[in-house]
Amino acid sequence: MISALVIDQHPTIQTVNLNHYVMKTSERFLKSIEQMSGMVKIVFSAIVISFFMWTPQQAVAQNFNISSYNIFYYTPPEHDNSWEMRKDHVANVIRFHDIALWGSQEGEHNQLQDLREMLGQEYIGVARDDGDTEGEHSAIFYDPDLFRVLEHDTFWLSKTPDRPSMDWGVNFHRICTWGKFEHIESGKEFYVYNVHFDHESQEARENSSRMVLEHVDEHTAPDAKILFLGDLNAVPGNKAYEKVIDHGRFLDAYNITENPPHGPTGTFNGFSFTRVPDRRIDYIFLTDHFSVKRYGVLTDSYDGLKYPSDHFPVVAEIEFK
Repeated sequence: MISALVIDQHPTIQTVNLNHYVMKTSERFLKSIEQMSGMVKIVFSAIVISFFMWTPQQAVAQNFNISSYNIFYYTPPEHDNSWEMRKDHVANVIRFHDIALWGSQEGEHNQLQDLREMLGQEYIGVARDDGDTEGEHSAIFYDPDLFRVLEHDTFWLSKTPDRPSMDWGVNFHRICTWGKFEHIESGKEFYVYNVHFDHESQEARENSSRMVLEHVDEHTAPDAKILFLGDLNAVPGNKAYEKVIDHGRFLDAYNITENPPHGPTGTFNGFSFTRVPDRRIDYIFLTDHFSVKRYGVLTDSYDGLKYPSDHFPVVAEIEFK
């Protein structure tokens, strides 16, 4: 399929199918060639072949939308913010904003299966309590038409990262899911890390940052393209955040977007329309192999005064440099 990107006054990028146009153009070229003879026909045919060989290669899209989105864990039907009420709206946010790859937090197995079916996306990652399906995940969702998974794994943010375990004063298992992906059209490879740090223990948050960064250094090449997504439960200035920035490989998408950040600064709403979202705790970090075209904190709601989650999704349109 040959496609081109068209950007109008609305910031949403639209893909326009050119197959019909190419088919009609091809018919005209063929009729013209049939009326030629000799050397003119040979030269003109070479020009036409060169045109059609060049066009698809130039049309490869190098940019896509990514997100970090804490979707809130499963809540039963009797809950004020039940998953049954919220799931369509969570999926609609991802679908409407054309998010091709995103790090989720708090999703349980049944929630992830719902989103997989509704979005037509796949995901990688296991649950934190048993390394299988029990408990919350830090799953990474992706569009299988755009990306291919080359390898992936999950490790625990503890002193024994190869198995379910807890340290540094936490009451819940904490994990990091990572994957190596290929952008199918361009063939470019990159890594994605996705986390949900502890909400109570500062010691755990700092050690979690350290562990993720050590894993990055040990498992990726110095020039690797990397996205680091997640809910750090820490604002800028907190040592858990500063460790990521001071590491030297990661930039905060909020700080380098080519257009002014959209939406509120804070990313946590607590399901409350009256609460001022002033705490920025959800992040998109990335290496300088990417440029950030747009960045936003999305405040989509439904039924007047309801949010799909107690966190807002953080979204960025990025492009390979």
